Amino acid sequence: MAGGDFLISDRVVVTIQERHPDQRRTLDRSRGHRDRSRMSRMVSKAAAPKMISTHIGPMAESFRSCPRGGTPDAEEGRRGVLDPASGAVIRQATRGVPTHGENAGGLPLQRRTQALYLRECVDHLLSCDWAITRGGEMRRRSDLAAARRAAGYTQEGLAEALHVDRTTVIRWEAGENAPLPYIRPKLGRLLGRSADQLRAIIDVAEPALNWPDLDAAMMWLDERAGWGRGSSAAKVADRLAAANRSRPAVGRSRIADALGRYYGTSEIFRVPVDGHDVLTSIATRAEWTDLRVPLTAAAERTTLVAPASGWVLGDVAVKAAVQRLADAAARDVRISNAPIYRLMSSEIGECITAEYAVVPFAEYALTMDLLEGELVDAIGASRAEFPLRDKYLPDMASVFDLGGRLCAGGVPALCAIARSADAERGPADFMILVQERSENVLNAARRLAVIPKGFHGPLSDYRADARIGSTLRRELEEELFGRADVDSTIGTPNVAEPMHPTRLSEPMRWLADDGERMRLECTAFGFNLVSGNYEFASLVLIQDEEFWPRYGGHVEANWEVSRLRRYSTLDREMLADLIMDESWSNEGLFALIQGLRRLREIDPMRVDLPSGL
Repeated sequence: MAGGDFLISDRVVVTIQERHPDQRRTLDRSRGHRDRSRMSRMVSKAAAPKMISTHIGPMAESFRSCPRGGTPDAEEGRRGVLDPASGAVIRQATRGVPTHGENAGGLPLQRRTQALYLRECVDHLLSCDWAITRGGEMRRRSDLAAARRAAGYTQEGLAEALHVDRTTVIRWEAGENAPLPYIRPKLGRLLGRSADQLRAIIDVAEPALNWPDLDAAMMWLDERAGWGRGSSAAKVADRLAAANRSRPAVGRSRIADALGRYYGTSEIFRVPVDGHDVLTSIATRAEWTDLRVPLTAAAERTTLVAPASGWVLGDVAVKAAVQRLADAAARDVRISNAPIYRLMSSEIGECITAEYAVVPFAEYALTMDLLEGELVDAIGASRAEFPLRDKYLPDMASVFDLGGRLCAGGVPALCAIARSADAERGPADFMILVQERSENVLNAARRLAVIPKGFHGPLSDYRADARIGSTLRRELEEELFGRADVDSTIGTPNVAEPMHPTRLSEPMRWLADDGERMRLECTAFGFNLVSGNYEFASLVLIQDEEFWPRYGGHVEANWEVSRLRRYSTLDREMLADLIMDESWSNEGLFALIQGLRRLREIDPMRVDLPSGL
């Protein structure tokens, strides 16, 4: 072809007749849809075009004679044309493509720079419904791109308004992935679309055997099970029809009772509340409760060590891991393979001394985390058989044998905010926040929990991030202050220091400006017998009364939360009902009770707790 050729897909080419015919640049898009910024950079460098035209290659020529695209055969037209060279399915654009000499923008070419005109043509082509995949179908979200433009946003402008990277918007419009649930309400407001309208734009059919949120976990299972690559995906597809889309609702007390009988231990955290015995599944000791450890660098002494050798999975474990992946695919649950910490040893007292190793999240999700599902299913079916628990966590000795098992963990923290006296509300108090977990989370789905609540894992500095205080500050930013860029489930962080002062949210920056405005403490430690996790129950206390009037409107939960609740620490009856609610996660209730006790110690005039606490 004359001039420079830009290959938009395997068979769609933009040809530029240049003033200097020897200058040719080709953008190979044959490996699928990539970041359009590469195209933009090349357009900027290209010689000024005299004419722009498009060419459709011979494999797509039959689209011209078929209304639905594809070959004249109707069934072939619905499937598209298979390129034997690449294995790609090619479908015709649903919107018109600028033809030879056509001005896509509707304005004379002389009234704009030629480079800008070329960019608009490229943007027009890339917003069309060209689907290029290998052996399947990926539908480009042309309606989403149209809605963005109708709302007056460029891709860069929409990304900035949503506090995400521009490449994220590009992938949404390319159909490579979808906006997560937490960001959809804001996206709908920006685009002027209702929830149903936005869902119709976004929720396109996913190709068979394509679960990008599970790819890393499937690769891990292929490797550990000794299978060829792709075997896990095939097995998941086979089980998808019988996947467990929802588990039976089993209350916290039944879970704690079942674990108490299984392990036969008295080292389980329990408290009397207004004459009722409230039982949890947290194995702890007297010296590990009612702590007052400040979460500072001086009080946390952490060491990184090499992890033990990898897991060897037996038949029962492999079968359960495949079922977990099928359940996740059916429920659209994300299993990120971000690194997490594994506790190797610990000493809990006036300081926290701990050794950690770093392991992939998939190693936990497809081994120890399977114990919760097995337990809930067994209780719901009145069974007393626990083959996975018998293998991974058979007795109390194994619970405390940190070197002999995978012990991942979390940081559930009660967030309390000081409020001044109010004519309508009454005396000064602490407001506490409680979340109802979304059904799309991997752990404690549809249960009550404190907030923030997160896995203990690093972002960019494995040693510094091992401190519990570091995880808590990051979780505050992510779960309450809208920092999606520190959410490790969304993608790999590409910022050297995500918690640098210049990147903090406005509320967090205000809190950090004065060290007396917020305190972080560890209030208790224990092991959750549900999955063997370590739990550093903590308290986030914002003690400056100016915070809520100034930043209360900034507090908004992320996609992990289906509903956010507020309670006053002076409302004794509501606190009693809250504590005895059967929908609590065990680690969340542990952190709630320990946090309330610590608040009473700090300022008893602001707290009125039920009897027994």
